[in-house]
Amino acid sequence: MLDLIVFIVTMSITPGPNTIASLANASRKGIRKGIFLNLGMFVGILLLSSLSYMLSFIIFRVLPQIEPAMQLLGALYMLYLAIMLLAKNNISLAKDTGGFKTGVVMQLANMKVMLLCLSAISSFIIPTSKSWLEGYILSLLIPIICFLTGLLWALCGQILSNAYKQHTRLFNIVFASSLIILAIKCTLRAFA
Repeated sequence: MLDLIVFIVTMSITPGPNTIASLANASRKGIRKGIFLNLGMFVGILLLSSLSYMLSFIIFRVLPQIEPAMQLLGALYMLYLAIMLLAKNNISLAKDTGGFKTGVVMQLANMKVMLLCLSAISSFIIPTSKSWLEGYILSLLIPIICFLTGLLWALCGQILSNAYKQHTRLFNIVFASSLIILAIKCTLRAFA
């Protein structure tokens, strides 16, 4: 479970469409008015993670032999993200953000969130869950943690943004290292 939480936090706190939109929105509208975008993102991620969990659960039950392959794909995705983090040197602010509806719709096109859901579910949740309900409850950690990291970016916006800008390389090395460790663990689990 710790690996799952580390993965979700690492993925959701690194700059991406949600964190940058949350930061920009709170900077422009303030936290009270800007929270609606974050709530919309939460609902969008909740929909994606629920759908991802249900589809993954069905696929894993019908074709149980696919589980190691999915874990390896999840590990490869984590390695890809680690490489991208190490290659990334900047952060850019979104220019236009909206409210609740924008937050929900934004998630339907957010590849980072889609892949986060699929990777977390296939690499960490389904292989360790003892029942459908336990797995689904664990999958709820995805939207909850994403919501909390989005709020962190909104609340600490400028400070967090400035710290990240000043120490991008260091932050990215730490995040990439955690992704590499998790990818190794997923690979070992796939061959166990």
